Amino acid sequence: MARTNNRGEDWAQVEFGAAKLGDARRTARLVQLAHQLGERPEASLPQALEDDASLKAAYRLFDNAEVAHEKVLASHVASSIRRLQDQAVILAVQDTTSIDCSTHRATHGLGPLHMKGDGGYGLLCHGTLAFTPERLPLGVLSLRLRARDPDKRQQRTARRQRPIRDKLWRIGVYRVAP
Repeated sequence: MARTNNRGEDWAQVEFGAAKLGDARRTARLVQLAHQLGERPEASLPQALEDDASLKAAYRLFDNAEVAHEKVLASHVASSIRRLQDQAVILAVQDTTSIDCSTHRATHGLGPLHMKGDGGYGLLCHGTLAFTPERLPLGVLSLRLRARDPDKRQQRTARRQRPIRDKLWRIGVYRVAP
């Protein structure tokens, strides 16, 4: 059964239906996958998907070069920004978390999580989420993934010397008309 938002619209279609993945079938698969994962958000892919065919389809979707996280997220960010229009005050909360892939060392594009070399291998994920002052989540505004370069372990000293404006990942200013 498809869940709907407060306007009676299919939530997964609203959030991901405008994703430009190079083929309408990929976008339809993404919307279907969002429905399935939304039913069991705490579950892994094999646990959340009903059968082997659905799991294989999900892995094929993620393995497709056209399906980058930026393309998947762009549709949701646009939906989030539309939700901002009705709000007088918006809190844009940022956080960086580590995605530890230490058991998958053969995966390309990953780096050390701690530059001291004392554990962890994966990606840093910096997200900006929009909330109302009443703590109602409005959606994701930005999500950046980054792998540290293992050959640049001495960047910490140089980073402390740079001005703060050069350190920011992304700043967005959104004005809502009164």
